[in-house]
Amino acid sequence: MRWRIGTADRSPLAIAGLWRQWKESDGSPSLTFTMLTVNSDERPLMKRFHKPIDEKRSVVVVPPTEYGVWLSCSSTDEARSFLQLYPAEAMHVEPYPLPPRKPKAIPNGGEVADGLFE
Repeated sequence: MRWRIGTADRSPLAIAGLWRQWKESDGSPSLTFTMLTVNSDERPLMKRFHKPIDEKRSVVVVPPTEYGVWLSCSSTDEARSFLQLYPAEAMHVEPYPLPPRKPKAIPNGGEVADGLFE
């Protein structure tokens, strides 16, 4: 089952991330991106998304009023101040099922239906 996770009021949200650009040995540019996460073992909302023995993680959501502050952080301590769980009451989760699968094509031009050859 897929899930849709967002804000309770359905407004867009921003996830804290880091990026870096550098030049490869051949001179071509490369980019790397990552989303920041924090432990959410005690958050009931996240327990359903991870195996019981796995650490629960949640992305760091940047509140709209803090976008500018996040984007202009000038110290490690300032950036670390964002590493906290977004309030559970401000989040919304709902099932988001996958659409039905289309039959897979097989090399001889037939189709596979429900995993069986017709």
